[in-house]
Amino acid sequence: MNVCLHTFAYENRSRVAIPFPSVAYDEEVYHPDLWWRGPMWPPVAYFMLEVLRAYGYESAYQEIAERLYTTMVRDGNLTECYNSQTGAGMGCRQQGWTAALVLHLNKHLRTNRRI
Repeated sequence: MNVCLHTFAYENRSRVAIPFPSVAYDEEVYHPDLWWRGPMWPPVAYFMLEVLRAYGYESAYQEIAERLYTTMVRDGNLTECYNSQTGAGMGCRQQGWTAALVLHLNKHLRTNRRI
């Protein structure tokens, strides 16, 4: 199995709560809301999604993109980063990078659903 798919799509590292925490869930230093020790940062999540897509893992991309999109929209504040277990927004609100990712995912997900 390709390391990319195994690591990002199937391992415990991304299959729990919010994908792509800044530190893997199973690492000793992981904490869901300590800045660079666990939250999900939208710009990093975008690049991780693009890795999946670039290597042809469209179904993994789709499933994880849905989860990320739902997390960011549910919070409603377009925050800087998100608690990787609860999805609660953290940091500054109305972040341009978060808004850009929400718009990008909205377009992609709507296109794939043929809405």
